[in-house]
Amino acid sequence: MPADKRFFKPVLIAGCIFTALLAVLLALPRADSRAHQAVMEAVSILVFASAILSLRYPSLPHPQPLPFSFWGGVPALLLAVVTYAPAMRVGFLSDDFTYVLWARGPLLPILEEQFTRGLYSSFFRPLGSASLAIDYRIWHAWPVGWHVTNLAIHLMATAAVFYLGKELDCDAEACGAAALVFAVLPVNTEAIVWVATRFDLLATLLMLGTLIFYLQARRTGSTVRYTTAVVCFVLALLSKESAYIIPLALCATELFLMERRSWRAPLPFFLIAGGAMLYRVHVLGSLGGYRAAGNAPGSLSFGTASLMGLLVRAPSELLFGINWQQPRIALSCVLAAAAAALLLPLSLLRPRGASRRLFAFALVWCFFAALPAQSLLMIPPTLTNTRELYFSSVGAAFLIALLLARIGDSAWRHAWTAALTLCLVATTWHNIAAWRHASRITADFLTEMKAEVPDPPAGAAFVFHSMPRWAEGGVYLLLHRALGDSVCLTYGRDDIRARREDEPGLSDQRAVIDMDWIGDWQGMRRPLIARRNSPRE
Repeated sequence: MPADKRFFKPVLIAGCIFTALLAVLLALPRADSRAHQAVMEAVSILVFASAILSLRYPSLPHPQPLPFSFWGGVPALLLAVVTYAPAMRVGFLSDDFTYVLWARGPLLPILEEQFTRGLYSSFFRPLGSASLAIDYRIWHAWPVGWHVTNLAIHLMATAAVFYLGKELDCDAEACGAAALVFAVLPVNTEAIVWVATRFDLLATLLMLGTLIFYLQARRTGSTVRYTTAVVCFVLALLSKESAYIIPLALCATELFLMERRSWRAPLPFFLIAGGAMLYRVHVLGSLGGYRAAGNAPGSLSFGTASLMGLLVRAPSELLFGINWQQPRIALSCVLAAAAAALLLPLSLLRPRGASRRLFAFALVWCFFAALPAQSLLMIPPTLTNTRELYFSSVGAAFLIALLLARIGDSAWRHAWTAALTLCLVATTWHNIAAWRHASRITADFLTEMKAEVPDPPAGAAFVFHSMPRWAEGGVYLLLHRALGDSVCLTYGRDDIRARREDEPGLSDQRAVIDMDWIGDWQGMRRPLIARRNSPRE
């Protein structure tokens, strides 16, 4: 039996939290997914508030830390592979078809276009785009291969989280716990499972590299490591615009972690970010990115919704990240209650071992890292746009690891870590199921379409009536141009167009093929589509 008798009180609290929260969640209407999400937002506020208040107390002594070993990160890597193995059976979804179709072009013109016109004249992501183009040359239209690449990048990011813990002066066990949590956090499901989110994976990996080499350079004075940090930052900027947060992240490291602060060290990163922004505006003709109301850049549209997203919605999804639109709502309630019961008691304990400054740094990371995507953070219960939190989830992983380190007795700590890890893995599998379901609907839809119309006339346009935009679970179902691109790939022809009936069409089409969606929106009834009896020719 564990020797730390003081920990029986948190165990009792955890049991009470689980019972009470499960009762509340099960009592809510099954169809009201937003209400379930709101309950978990309230719980996350309690967790973060308790964690912040705990900083008032001095840290308790920690037992002799274990020596750092690279083998300590192996369990996190293995668990990541096991957790995301079901994602290998997910086919292409929505924007995936657009990128596969686009990546078939000659490689050099594709790269030149990224540096001169950007991606669809809206995004400047040359390195991320290049990775997709290279993937096509390796895997062609085999979805498994593209998912293998995504998983490989996630594994490298997990290893980087483990090594970053060492640079942050975490003990070996905390480094392993942070990597373990990051590997399986449910909020990262979209970023890893959806091929189209490659940009988030690459940018985060390179941002982690920037932080690691910057910390090494600051502690050793190495010019080589500092230069490497700069190179990683430039590559991150070429992957996705979320990397513009790195100069602020470096200032946070100076503020919270450095005994002798140097505000000159982050200055070159600000200058590089400014230069990159000017070139981005030159290429795109504007800041680019997603648009908000009035066609204004979303990154500049900060309002009440943005503030709620940053301070409430996003932090809640970082800790819990449950797709509330998935079937088996009772399972969702059990997983949510279990995660809350395992996290909330830890936030009530006094800090142990780790510096309060490191704990504060992890807390701040959860919030500031999401700033570039502030206009997209009112995340719905289906977890849409959680890909934007992939870098923020690193801070959440360290925060959870430091909470686990508050358990003084090693037996209790290992048992609590194992229970939390199992809960996170189960929740991630629950989330992955929504993507597998949507990919089956997409594959069946395209198969039925080709069976109904084996050889469409030249220049034909498919018009789909009553076709849903989301599958059950809230995963995208061939939105916007992805519908037409998926049809072109299915037939292996570039002259075909496709749209929903409420989307604008082209006036010069020689033939229109009308198709009705006759399946239910859940995708549980087959066939999904049928051709109208009298197509207009």
